[in-house]
Amino acid sequence: MIYKIKNITLAFLASCALFLTGCDQTFEDDKYDIGATAQPAFVRLTNPNSSNNIYTRNEGDKLVLEAYANYGVAEDIIVTYTFSGSAVYGTDFIIEGASASGGSFTIPYNGGVTVRGSAEFEIDLLRDNTTDGDKELVVRLASATTASGKQLGVGQGSAFVESKITIKDTDCPSNMAGNFVMTNDFCEPAPINATITRVAGTNNQYIISDMSGNFVNGCTSNEGLFIEFTLTEACGTIQPTKQTVFGVEFEVLSGTWNENTGVLTLRWTDALFGLPPRVSTFTRR
Repeated sequence: MIYKIKNITLAFLASCALFLTGCDQTFEDDKYDIGATAQPAFVRLTNPNSSNNIYTRNEGDKLVLEAYANYGVAEDIIVTYTFSGSAVYGTDFIIEGASASGGSFTIPYNGGVTVRGSAEFEIDLLRDNTTDGDKELVVRLASATTASGKQLGVGQGSAFVESKITIKDTDCPSNMAGNFVMTNDFCEPAPINATITRVAGTNNQYIISDMSGNFVNGCTSNEGLFIEFTLTEACGTIQPTKQTVFGVEFEVLSGTWNENTGVLTLRWTDALFGLPPRVSTFTRR
């Protein structure tokens, strides 16, 4: 009876030793230097600014995405990605070196340091000068391959394999063309006529027949010396610009356009008179 108990005890202890050894077993590989409990190698998307890889950005912004390998791999990792969603490559966004179907980047081996490798790539979100609503861009990891051809997983399970970006439409409808009456804040002439026409092929560029509100004409309506000017309007704001007319440089410093009231104001100056900035007002008829 005692002998049997000893056998059982020895068998039990041997099983425990095997169990504990198995639980603590590590996977060592000189090439990949995992040095941790064996697990599938993978590359995942992550970013400290978005734990779930969901972003909302405006047209004109830049967004940096980051990917990392889950442990040190002793060679470069080439990662490919694809695009989906309503955003159009080249119109709504671009990535250097990519194309409409996707692109790739490299997670470099860090010179003998087998720590987790990572890499970043930047997305330029473009202004398309068209009021066409928000767009969605999905960047999805497609493959991860070491320089020697070893295939790694992408994503951590089903998570962190893609980033979803909502691109907010910041373009505003622009309809500044029409017939106007104009005045300025200097000599306060009786309002005279002006026209604003859209530049062909553009959404928000216009030619105004006289940006000075008849100021250069000495505030009379019969001299015919009008300062024709090209203006760029964006969501109610006139962009600053300089242009040379009749050999003189004129500069629009700022301006506003109110679509509801049809009133355009321009704050401008010139090299002809050297006076403080003037303000001209244009009201659509």
